[in-house]
Amino acid sequence: MSAVSDPSVEERAWEAPQPQPDGLEWLYDLFTPPTIYRQAGSDAFLASLPAVTMPAQSSRHSTFDLLEVRPALFRLQLVGFAGEAGNCLGLFENTLTTEHFLAGSDELISGLGLRIEHFRVVRPQDRNADERGATTGWIAEALVRDEASGEEIMLTDRERTYHGEPSAVLGHHGASDERFTLQRGEEIECDGICYRVQAVQLAPPTVELTAVSPVETETEPEVWTLTMASEGGS
Repeated sequence: MSAVSDPSVEERAWEAPQPQPDGLEWLYDLFTPPTIYRQAGSDAFLASLPAVTMPAQSSRHSTFDLLEVRPALFRLQLVGFAGEAGNCLGLFENTLTTEHFLAGSDELISGLGLRIEHFRVVRPQDRNADERGATTGWIAEALVRDEASGEEIMLTDRERTYHGEPSAVLGHHGASDERFTLQRGEEIECDGICYRVQAVQLAPPTVELTAVSPVETETEPEVWTLTMASEGGS
């Protein structure tokens, strides 16, 4: 076997760029593509920003009045019970359809994605209900579990159960007959401007809004807060 000779090493420098036809100062041909924008709503692509009319800071607060913040009624309510002590079924209401039906422990309500973990009927003194002023009769209780989130919610036939995202009721300033009921993330168009609800709070009742640009940008949208109409906006 013959020995392998050491490889030769040669140093070379990059050749100087040749001038372009436009002159000595033009050494490279470089093309930079334009920024492409996607127009929200239509999914159209634009090579330049369209003319966008955004509401002035002073006019935004006068566009809407916050009339009310409503808690979210839970989609399943316990409204009563049927049967004898120790052998009762709960009377439930599907608030999405107004359907009423009987069900008991360990039953899946597939249409609502809920499971009734436990149902019982107890005397008020068994759960210290007298602290609420209820001293007579029986109380029906049901512990239900959300199949998707695993969250457990207690229902009773003595009161409605509220759970979930609250809703803001907005009125168009100056138009007493217009009402808009919106939750967080929902949008509404008014006077050619699209607004998005960023947050809704029950106590104190407030709603946060942003004006939505028709094109996607990296700029953080400005957020402003509305309180109840009688208190004014901030």
